Amino acid sequence: MPKLSTAHPRYSKHKASGQAFVKIEGQFFYLGLHGSEISKQQYDRIIAEWLSNNRRLKSPTDEDGENGISCSITRLCIDFYKHATVYYRKNGKQTGEAVNIKNALKYLRELYGDLPAEEFSPLKLQAVQQHMIKNGICRKSINRHTDRIKRCFLWGGQKETIPAATYTALRLVKGLKSGRTDAKESKPVKPIAPSIVFETLTHMGKIPSDMVRIQMLTGCRPGEVCMMRPCDIDRSSEVWLYTPKEHKTEHAGKVRVVFIGPEAQAILTPYLSRPSEKFCFAPAEETRRRAADARSKRKRPLKYEYRKRKPQPKRRPGEKYTTASYRKAIHRGCDAAFKPPKELEGEQALQWAKEHRWAPNRVRHTTATAVRKRFGLEAAQVILGHSHADVTQMYAEVNMEKGIEVIRQIG
Repeated sequence: MPKLSTAHPRYSKHKASGQAFVKIEGQFFYLGLHGSEISKQQYDRIIAEWLSNNRRLKSPTDEDGENGISCSITRLCIDFYKHATVYYRKNGKQTGEAVNIKNALKYLRELYGDLPAEEFSPLKLQAVQQHMIKNGICRKSINRHTDRIKRCFLWGGQKETIPAATYTALRLVKGLKSGRTDAKESKPVKPIAPSIVFETLTHMGKIPSDMVRIQMLTGCRPGEVCMMRPCDIDRSSEVWLYTPKEHKTEHAGKVRVVFIGPEAQAILTPYLSRPSEKFCFAPAEETRRRAADARSKRKRPLKYEYRKRKPQPKRRPGEKYTTASYRKAIHRGCDAAFKPPKELEGEQALQWAKEHRWAPNRVRHTTATAVRKRFGLEAAQVILGHSHADVTQMYAEVNMEKGIEVIRQIG
């Protein structure tokens, strides 16, 4: 029979003794005299603990263990991942953090899956870090994966599946330091030169190119420009205020406001005539626009053309750009704008194309650098929507010209 996902174990009566009991995972829990307040309170307590532990008893039997292990690392990882798929959600949709947790726990299970969870130690966690290094994971990703593994053992301690001291010991393991490890370094995200952006825009469709222009003028995140809707934009003042329905720091109780100036308003205005809750930028609309543009440029009537029927695509264009489809639209523009030399073929041509592509988040870095250079760090912090200036410094490149001028004057 399938495992019930909503029903609770029943509050039952033992006829011979008159006691109330509940049966969970084959175990009987006697609660006291049937019908009494004490027995009902005991029943509620046991059910509450069972539900909070993902419908498992506090000390589950490990199905793969041979020596009566209370909880193996594999069992702990599976339970924590189930918790993550429910906990890491935004507006009813699962976020990418659950997938990141699954990827981090993969390296843990490869080395110590059969080990009892309470026997995991700081030295073993450092061995997992070395295992990630051998698999070519960059240093910053290893540090993030290490934090996720610690979070798994923290959750296990909270659920009393493993001793709390296990997590306390793992806190002694620090992240890998730059220059003091064999782990490779990830390439920093650098601003993109405006000249490269404008060259790419000439080879892109109108809608994604307008999205890039708005992002460059406002400094918003790629996801924020993708989910723009007329109802989210306050147009009552000279500078429009856009409050995204979802944003990166929403779970921390932060409010995100994007400021839209006159130039960005002129680009955005044609997209505001649609229903207020419809997304401003839609791939389906761009597809229809390209088809209409192609028909208008046709010189010979279509009825005289022989056309081979194309197969229907597996996926039709949607009513909203995602960060992935937005990035792909930019990459197609890059491939058209920066074609590889004729002497390059195969893998060399692919490598050329990869090196000449840029991601939409680099536009945000460009805007941050320009704002910081002209108005200072605090202004860049406000435009980017950061709570702390040190985060802004990661986005806005330091103004080297100002430093050179200061040193020239002070000597």
